Amino acid sequence: MLHLPDVDQHLIEGDVYVTSMMDKGKQPRWLDVKVVIFFIAALFGASILLLPFIPSVFPAVVLTCGPLLVLVFISAFVQFRVFGPLTAQPILSVVHYGKETWDLTVIGLCGLSCITLPFLREIKSLWHFYYVRCLQQNFFAHGQDRTMLELKLDPWCPFVLVTGTVNDYARPHEEHSISEIAFTPLHIGSSKIGYVPTPPNRSLAQCTALTGAGCLDAVSLSMQDHVRVRFWLEVLNLAWGDFILFENSRTPFLKQCLNCVPARMRRGATWWMHRSITMILLFLNTILFCCGLSLYRVAPTEENCRTGRLMVDCSVLFMTTFIFLSFFSYFRYLSGFAFSPVLRQIQQATRFVLKAWHPPNMLYVTDGGVQDCTAILQLLQRRRENILLVLAASDPEDDLGVLRTTMKATRDYRIASFFDLSDARRDVNAVLDDFKTSNAHFFKLGIRYGWRSDEEPSVGTLWVVKNRLPETFAHQMVRPHLDEEEIMCGAAKDWKTSDSDDSEDEKADEEMHHMHQEELGGFSCCDCCHRWGNCGRKFPHLSFTGYMWLTPQLSSSLARLGHDLSRLAVVDLMQNL
Repeated sequence: MLHLPDVDQHLIEGDVYVTSMMDKGKQPRWLDVKVVIFFIAALFGASILLLPFIPSVFPAVVLTCGPLLVLVFISAFVQFRVFGPLTAQPILSVVHYGKETWDLTVIGLCGLSCITLPFLREIKSLWHFYYVRCLQQNFFAHGQDRTMLELKLDPWCPFVLVTGTVNDYARPHEEHSISEIAFTPLHIGSSKIGYVPTPPNRSLAQCTALTGAGCLDAVSLSMQDHVRVRFWLEVLNLAWGDFILFENSRTPFLKQCLNCVPARMRRGATWWMHRSITMILLFLNTILFCCGLSLYRVAPTEENCRTGRLMVDCSVLFMTTFIFLSFFSYFRYLSGFAFSPVLRQIQQATRFVLKAWHPPNMLYVTDGGVQDCTAILQLLQRRRENILLVLAASDPEDDLGVLRTTMKATRDYRIASFFDLSDARRDVNAVLDDFKTSNAHFFKLGIRYGWRSDEEPSVGTLWVVKNRLPETFAHQMVRPHLDEEEIMCGAAKDWKTSDSDDSEDEKADEEMHHMHQEELGGFSCCDCCHRWGNCGRKFPHLSFTGYMWLTPQLSSSLARLGHDLSRLAVVDLMQNL
């Protein structure tokens, strides 16, 4: 039995344990961080060695080691804070406890949180903003973005429709929280979540970035609803999606305030006005917490100690109350909590899904490919007779997995069914398998609208053009950058032979005139990378970085390939009109 030395009455139970351990010449601790880290490193190395034999072990270890390491460091930190003032033991054998250093560190971190709290949404959306910027530079003329209102007012612009996925809302009778959302110049929404008018200042690049946000947030929030995956999403901040306002109407006061703001600043002002109430409450709560911590340091008296502890307890109680009330933001007088990025991040981390008949006024949107990344589902709901689909998904083996997913969703929603135009008795998947082994530029599927027997049936046709490189387009030489003259006139452009009128960029491009298109690497940020490194998967099936940036040469080559592949499909479509 452990013999405890005589101690004074004021020593608490923890002090008895510390005193007994120090009398034996030992450091009081319940966790050895170095041993745990060594064990995790050994487990990680073993999973790598077993990767060729048991591939499923490696992702399981990676997903588990992250939360485990955080738990270890939190335990080590608590151990350092509990025993450090008595034993002066360091944390990770580096930093020793000091009261003044501790107080200054805590107050500094609280002050930093006061500064970053109003800009939490902007900080969490850094990858999204970067993605929007990349799309502007890659696909917009001179990097100039366009608003949805401009597309609506331009009579020559076709009706643009892109789709995304909402992950944090479901109706009360539904089990799955995945809902499709469509962005058009007229409305935003779907039959499941409803429709609202499109804000005039919403940009085309922002909508495109939302519908292509296929990073870790689309996986963790939609495909794999697991806490461990969400942990990495929050820690690494790999969120390409973003929150959007989903409002049917606004209060007269908010409208009057926005009318006083210049048009180019209204989008940002709308966000700040919606977040103002919860942001002020959270900011005041953080100030209360900081004052409670620093009160005893300013005047170290027993009364100030009690007052400071009361302020800290109140701050923790208020924060807990805010988090609790945010889960009931569907009530009218609590709707302001739905606009707080801090509270919504907590809800995402806890896998909370709002189940109500009406969606919240702020939704989180990610990649539309979770359900339908072709956007034909919206056209099928409108019973369009002729649909041309140019499929540019990453599919080097021509498995057509994206199209098969959309066809399954069409059947699940009982919108339509597909059939082989040459023989309606043949399974439609056989047509997709035939295309995989053929050298065709496109293929056609029949569409039969009307699922129930009491519905009036109608028939349509779907033309599918796939991003592939048939033998007829293989071994083509790299051509100069696509320009406005080639787009307007359709004349093929060759490399210039005269150097007198060439710009520096055109002279540099001429160094690639001896390359074939199939030699262009996808892991490149500029045309110089094609001349010096040219890494990654080759044209036209590029690497993952193609979602974020494309070189001017790759963008031009992909545009020409899409134009040439679609030619026969467009001719066949026009003959059937």
